[in-house]
Amino acid sequence: MAELRVRKQEDLNHCEKPFDGSSNYQKVMRFGDDELKAVVQGYIEHINDRNEKTRLETAYRAACDIMHSAQSEEDYKKVSNLFDDISEYKDSSVLAEKCLEDAEAARKNAIFSTASAKMAETYAQISDYEAAIKMFESISGWRSADEQITSCHKRIEEIKAKEEAERLECERQAEIARQEAERRVKRNKKIRNIICAVMVFLGLASVFVVVYVIPILKKNDFIARYGQEVYDRWGVIEKGAYITFGQYEQDNDIENGKEDIEWLVLAVEDGKVLLISKYALDVQPYNIYRNVDCKWETCSLREWLNSTFIDNAFSDSEKAMIDTPGTGIIRNAFFDGAKTMMDTTDTNFTHGQIFLLNVQEVEKYFKSDDARQCEVTAYVQANGGVSTWWLRTFNRSMNYVNYVTSGGSILAGDYMNSTFSVRPALWLDFDTQ
Repeated sequence: MAELRVRKQEDLNHCEKPFDGSSNYQKVMRFGDDELKAVVQGYIEHINDRNEKTRLETAYRAACDIMHSAQSEEDYKKVSNLFDDISEYKDSSVLAEKCLEDAEAARKNAIFSTASAKMAETYAQISDYEAAIKMFESISGWRSADEQITSCHKRIEEIKAKEEAERLECERQAEIARQEAERRVKRNKKIRNIICAVMVFLGLASVFVVVYVIPILKKNDFIARYGQEVYDRWGVIEKGAYITFGQYEQDNDIENGKEDIEWLVLAVEDGKVLLISKYALDVQPYNIYRNVDCKWETCSLREWLNSTFIDNAFSDSEKAMIDTPGTGIIRNAFFDGAKTMMDTTDTNFTHGQIFLLNVQEVEKYFKSDDARQCEVTAYVQANGGVSTWWLRTFNRSMNYVNYVTSGGSILAGDYMNSTFSVRPALWLDFDTQ
């Protein structure tokens, strides 16, 4: 009692820890009578029982708290192990079994959620639905897994049917284009023969020579210079047609090389063809330098088009076919989106072979907002580009540059925007010798 600092013998019951390791306790066990030994041993047993109950209750409450907040399979299995450690206390063994059941339910719910997410993806493909089917099959009978498997199979069939319809439509359109090209060739030949007959009849054979022999010679020169394969690939070039010329990264897969660039023919004039890319090919700011007079002839985008872009997109022989436009200064009045009159200027259009259209050209060659809308390539999209594309016309007073929005309207804004796309334009010179 003196060692443990208690005043009464029965207070030994309240000691925090058992004292059977004490030397005084050993003396009691050695020299005390049986009654005293029994009393002191009773104190030890009481302390041990009390402390064990406290340990079990603390562990039980902690396990219950974790169980109430558990959500994942791992959480429930962890709690089950805690209850197993105190399985003889209260209903711990029952709760351990329940946690294992909850863990299995959480596992199945996680699989169900993942599979459902794959089905709900905006651009889900057949491979996504097939992966979802495997997941649902692994938890067959759980919630609506079996119904979702049926839905996935149905969606796969719909996608296959759509792809097949698109394939057939592409083949149909290609055949229509081929037949139309054949008709154009026959029609042009017929027209030449008729004109030839008329000229001969009118005694104007010499004029006919000027009108028709020279173009035929130019065609032959073109074939001799660039090859029959190039001529066959383009065929008859007319306004509204699409041709391929040059190559540029577009599918964002560098390993498979560059892709052919598709161009829309805007005009055919005096042996020259005005082209604009079908898709926006890159994303660049109009000018990277702040607080400068943002003219076309001094902007960084013009430099990029006529150095980085032209070198990456065209071979030397292809560059030789690209004409350098003449000079021109155009002033016009243009309303922006807020119906504010802007004095726009297009100056010194002599710098480089690759350029952007101005406001007047866009309005001339594209008659509606729908016609001006432009898709971006996968490469542009991967680099943060949007389907808004730059024009070269700028507002001198506000240092704003015009652009075509994704909806096809023409607005003006900050020339340092780094998300607007680039839709290059160029003139091909078929009279180049």
